[in-house]
Amino acid sequence: MQMRTPEEHRERLHEMVKEARAVMVLACTLCGAPEGRLMALVQTDDDTTMYVATSLDRAQARELERGSRVTVVVPGGGLAVFAAEARISRDRRLVDALWTHEWNHWFRGKSDPSLAIVILSPIEGSYWEGMDQHSYVYRVAPAQREYGSNGIPVEV
Repeated sequence: MQMRTPEEHRERLHEMVKEARAVMVLACTLCGAPEGRLMALVQTDDDTTMYVATSLDRAQARELERGSRVTVVVPGGGLAVFAAEARISRDRRLVDALWTHEWNHWFRGKSDPSLAIVILSPIEGSYWEGMDQHSYVYRVAPAQREYGSNGIPVEV
């Protein structure tokens, strides 16, 4: 078996995300039970930050904002799982930049009040080849974070 470098594992995880069209985001509810939501993957940055489009009501948004650490399952030709930090954005400029007409199947246009972009910043990712699990640590898991008015995280 050929040994791979951490960078090769990061690249494989990135490829798996780029091939996906949707991801399952698992967060804990107030009672501690996991709740999963299928979300459309609309963009992936070079650092594997994922941008997903979803419909969130106020209660769902509060639950996701309360516990910003989530598990992201990426299905496809293989299976990848990420621990990630989630941040909800309703920034209309971001929606405009990511919008495609395909979204009209799920939303009532760009101004749909339930439309949200969830930005998923990976902390650690794992994938499997046969029975072998491979992992890559993107960064140390953050302490609870708050975001300033400029959108930059501020440690609490």
